[in-house]
Amino acid sequence: MPALSKDLPNLRQPNQCQRCKTDVDLDYWQEFDEHDQPQTPPVFVCLCLTCSNDLISLHPRLYDRVVRNAPIPGIMRLCWSCKHSADLSCTCPLLLRLGGPGMLITYSKPTTSFLDGRDAKGKRWGRVVTTYAAPPSSCAGYEPIYAVVAAEGEVAP
Repeated sequence: MPALSKDLPNLRQPNQCQRCKTDVDLDYWQEFDEHDQPQTPPVFVCLCLTCSNDLISLHPRLYDRVVRNAPIPGIMRLCWSCKHSADLSCTCPLLLRLGGPGMLITYSKPTTSFLDGRDAKGKRWGRVVTTYAAPPSSCAGYEPIYAVVAAEGEVAP
């Protein structure tokens, strides 16, 4: 079964659409396997709103929109400049799934609400919505891609 993470023409990067390379109205989508189960490790695709509308609902594979500002290693804004970020994934040795002790991520407390309503046929629906007010502020595994090196006798910022 086709997978957007492999079939789209552009590299998987956290700050541009994998289909059209735009950098506005971006969302991350978690890709599921051919049995509609989350993949391990998780696989993400970054798409703009237009490409999301064109691709996601028509695609035979299941995709789930990731909550904005969620503390997910590999797609957080902090990851954009971290040396452990690769292909919308985290390769930090601190990660539990990589045999590490775990990685502390500092983020704002999310709010949770419940939405309910009725569809056009009158059938009731409901879902829980989690919202993060801001992106995570720190990650224990963060290491900048480019380190500032001080000259002899100076102190690096």
